[in-house]
Amino acid sequence: MYLFFDVETNGFPRRSRDPLNNEVIQPRVVQIAFSRYSKHGEEMSSYNEIVYPEDFDIPWQTVRVHGITKERALREGLPGSEVFSAFNAEAKKSECLVAHNFAFDYPVVTAELNRYGLKNEIRDKEPICTMKPKSVKDFCALPKSNGGYKQPKLIELHQKLFGESFAGAHDANADVKACARCFFELKERGIL
Repeated sequence: MYLFFDVETNGFPRRSRDPLNNEVIQPRVVQIAFSRYSKHGEEMSSYNEIVYPEDFDIPWQTVRVHGITKERALREGLPGSEVFSAFNAEAKKSECLVAHNFAFDYPVVTAELNRYGLKNEIRDKEPICTMKPKSVKDFCALPKSNGGYKQPKLIELHQKLFGESFAGAHDANADVKACARCFFELKERGIL
């Protein structure tokens, strides 16, 4: 089983301002979506929630990306402990975790599990990224200004694979569905 996941956050990772602590401080999750798929590409379960912002803000710069204001999150959000407990329950049933830009999403989710005092059920899962592999970069062939190929955005990968973009980019649920569609097509074509 594959667990596809995506998060929308209130910013980017940053370094601690404490000179004695060089720890990377992960942003907070504003929205998380995850869907569990069989190895044949059949969706088994799906989850999409906004996280109630108990102790964090949602800056306007990130609202411009994902469209989720603090007011909306206060109105519609569920407690983070509930949201990430649901994530853990699905992770337990999965062998692999799949994300577009896994290196961003994984540490953000891990930090949230720690913040809520939840067991890390994703630590031992096989990680799969649909953005970073050389085979994906070569397939998309998007030139970098200094030579070589850049890592494709999810919408660029989807466009290359299917000849069309997808609605709702930067909505975690739309991104999860697009990532799953891309992943199974990449596997079908022998690219991943």
